[in-house]
Amino acid sequence: MGLIINITSLSLEIPDGKAGYPCRFKKERKLDMAKAKENSRLTTEDIVSLLSKRSSLTKAQIKECFIVFAELYNALMCSENTPFDFTMPLPYIGTFKSRVYHGKKKGSTYFIGFEKGNRKKVVVEEDRPDYVLPVFAIKPEITRLRKEASKKRWSKGYESKEA
Repeated sequence: MGLIINITSLSLEIPDGKAGYPCRFKKERKLDMAKAKENSRLTTEDIVSLLSKRSSLTKAQIKECFIVFAELYNALMCSENTPFDFTMPLPYIGTFKSRVYHGKKKGSTYFIGFEKGNRKKVVVEEDRPDYVLPVFAIKPEITRLRKEASKKRWSKGYESKEA
């Protein structure tokens, strides 16, 4: 049996010793966290605590792993030598990627807004260079499982309103 985290009505099972398996959302089996949480947000301390209970690592070692990973990521992303198509995996969860946003030439125009009749035309006053920003792409399997869980949650709420 894996670790199950209960945050309000959501339970998340992490399988025992099976690296690479995606998370599974369960509704029947729940184990409350050590302290009851009023909101549904996990803090860094919550994650460190849960990981230390689940593994043989201490809280200090887990914090050190996160710190080293963040330092590595920052060093690679902030380097002028990092290629535009840079990717860095966060194992079993997703991938950090660089996304190139193309600049605009002086005098070019673009529209802001989504509604066809309510869009604002903007004229670029000075040249804007290309720039690169980081994005995070979640693994498709996790996205699919989350989408299924959302549909089930929505359909339950819809069914209870009809009754």
